[in-house]
Amino acid sequence: MYAVFTGILPCSCPVLEVSTLPAAPASRAAGREVTPVELFRLLPAHFAAVLVCTLLGGILAFAAARLAPRSYQAEAQLYVAAAQEGLTSGYAELQLTADYQELLTSRTMLESVISTLGLSTDTAHLKDQITILHPADTHILRIVAADSSPQRAADIANALAALALDDLSARMGTTPPRLVEQAAPPQRFSGPGAVFHATFGAGIGFLLCFAFLCLHYLRDDHIYTADDLTRCLGSSPLACIPDATPRRLHTRKGGRP
Repeated sequence: MYAVFTGILPCSCPVLEVSTLPAAPASRAAGREVTPVELFRLLPAHFAAVLVCTLLGGILAFAAARLAPRSYQAEAQLYVAAAQEGLTSGYAELQLTADYQELLTSRTMLESVISTLGLSTDTAHLKDQITILHPADTHILRIVAADSSPQRAADIANALAALALDDLSARMGTTPPRLVEQAAPPQRFSGPGAVFHATFGAGIGFLLCFAFLCLHYLRDDHIYTADDLTRCLGSSPLACIPDATPRRLHTRKGGRP
């Protein structure tokens, strides 16, 4: 406890301001600019809280990643070639590839896949599971199917590729595409693993804790030091009187100090 004389009133009566000074001040007086170094000093001062928030974020993200349903992706590739020959064949092949890309996810094709494989789903949900990719400046179509079962994902991609080879080409009256690569059941699920999610969650926990500490630090308007009082009132204290409270005596066995 310090008693701080801040000035003299017009009646020549000294003003006595009293404030409590904790051992580890962490405040911002009004009107003072805060530097990034000052904010980063909050981390070692609140190391336990930062560590708990970081570990908690990592553990929660890891558990969520392990409990979430996994998705597997299987891919089949087709090469689309036009029957025409000559200077316009390249453009015709690119146009035909774009047509296949659009028609492969049509309702008729999806219903055929559901009927062939006996899937218990509808065309809208199956369409969300299928992605048709056409790499630029190529005649390749990549049929990517995603499912919670690796075998079923491969079956969907292969069934759609088989329909493109026979049924769709017959309806369009074009040369059937060629099967470049058949889909195989994937060995691992798609997307980042649990370790990545745990690292990401730990980072989020750390940032949230640091943001809370900074917000609490910036909104704290208590006066802890004589410098804080100077910045707050605009005048320097004339003197600081140390706290005269006697220390607590530790007694020995038998009641003696």
